[in-house]
Amino acid sequence: MSATQTQRPPSTTLHGRALETVLAVSALLNSTLDLEEVVELTMHEVTRAMGAETGAVLLLDQVTEKLLFYVALGEKGAGVKGLEIPRDKGIVGHVVRTGQPLLVPDVTADPRFYGGVDKKSGFVTRSVLCAPLRVQDRVIGALEVCNKLGRPSFLDEEMDLFTALANQVALAIENARLYSRLSAAYRELEKLERKKSDFMAVASHELRTPLTSLVLYLEMLSGGVLGAVADEQREALEVCSRNASRLVHVTNDVTNMVEVGRRDISLDLQPASVADLLEEVAREVRYFVGERRQTLKLTLAANLPLVRLDRERVHLVVHNLVMNAIRYTPDGGRIEMASLPREPYARVEVRDTGIGIAESEWESIFLPFYRVQGHEHHSSGTYEFGSGGMGLGLSIAKGVVEAHKGRIGLTSEPGKGSVFFMELPLE
Repeated sequence: MSATQTQRPPSTTLHGRALETVLAVSALLNSTLDLEEVVELTMHEVTRAMGAETGAVLLLDQVTEKLLFYVALGEKGAGVKGLEIPRDKGIVGHVVRTGQPLLVPDVTADPRFYGGVDKKSGFVTRSVLCAPLRVQDRVIGALEVCNKLGRPSFLDEEMDLFTALANQVALAIENARLYSRLSAAYRELEKLERKKSDFMAVASHELRTPLTSLVLYLEMLSGGVLGAVADEQREALEVCSRNASRLVHVTNDVTNMVEVGRRDISLDLQPASVADLLEEVAREVRYFVGERRQTLKLTLAANLPLVRLDRERVHLVVHNLVMNAIRYTPDGGRIEMASLPREPYARVEVRDTGIGIAESEWESIFLPFYRVQGHEHHSSGTYEFGSGGMGLGLSIAKGVVEAHKGRIGLTSEPGKGSVFFMELPLE
């Protein structure tokens, strides 16, 4: 060494190496949530940083209270991976029981050393640095490195760095375990969701066929096709027919909801006029508007380009939006259906002077079975409009619009009304 060079103090060298190692290990621990992969990658980095011949991670089985070699590096490590040792054996067992790190410069002079692992693997342990893997107040295992390269033993001042690395490894293991449990729970929920969807699909299919026949025969009876019907009988048949039609509507909603939930909406895309579609819906709902003594206004933008859409499904969306406006707008209120260009979309708006929706519910309202808070206090004087339904219409609408690569939303103010909009890409 020349006269002008100075040797870096050991503490400074160790501090720099500690920072470098902590950063490297942090990057590894954040790179994956695969438990075995993250532990093995980290152990390679820890062993290199500590200048050790080999290293291992042992995890404590809370049921058997045995320590399992989860990761063991090196050629000899393959022989002990998966090996279990009693919790009361060895230096590792001592560290796990006490929860304190331990440096053993010469294992032959320490009665706590357990030679069974060396005997099985053929490895010769000379010195050990071991630290507990601690999560909050629990010890879940231990981290150990063996045999300092180029020196008889590890240094006392290396204990702090090694303990810090053990804490990082413990946190990563716990995160990976939590992720694994959450993934398993999510998979189980997915299975239950599929079973629920299958049940709903089968139930709606089994209901649709008899309901369709029922509606047909009720119409034939009330129309006198099968013979003369007295006025009182006709009124009763019309009540039955309306309720059967409502059941058909509910069944269709369930079927559509199953498709939305599975993201299995098949679209028959054809160029279509949004104006024509709105006019058709307006004709269909005028009876309900008249029943409520409401005003329905139709505003159509001139020269709006055609839109590629599944006419039947988008018709359902608009119809649901308008029927909701009718349902939640008091008698004598105003409703407006409008189409307007909003490049690169065609925008449809349904405005009302109804009860309105608090901003805190704007996102939730598109969830299946969600019903607006306080809707039960809204009375329209008829069951059809006082009922809030099953809470599927807006969820179905969202699924259909998003399947068209469009978007749906709302603005609203309680007591003053709402504006629901959907935007579909122009052709």
